[in-house]
Amino acid sequence: MSVIETSDSCRMRYIHEGLLSMKYLSWRRR
Repeated sequence: MSVIETSDSCRMRYIHEGLLSMKYLSWRRR
């Protein structure tokens, strides 16, 4: 269970960072 939790947390963080980077890029484009 611990391994699954860790992988899930990593994925969530990865997705969160991706969304932030996308937002940043869109902002710079404006």
